[in-house]
Amino acid sequence: MACSCWKAPSWNVHTYVLDPGTKAYSDTGTFYDRLKTSRPFDIDIDLTAVNRRRA
Repeated sequence: MACSCWKAPSWNVHTYVLDPGTKAYSDTGTFYDRLKTSRPFDIDIDLTAVNRRRA
């Protein structure tokens, strides 16, 4: 059965951390509506507000 749904485009962000011992990056998360992490520093971004026009 085909889906006739439409979803508005949204942002997704992938985050990585560099391991100093191996000098390789590893995935630390994928965020869709909100990017919130404390590695390597505290950050909290509402991804649904990106590119939202101000009234």
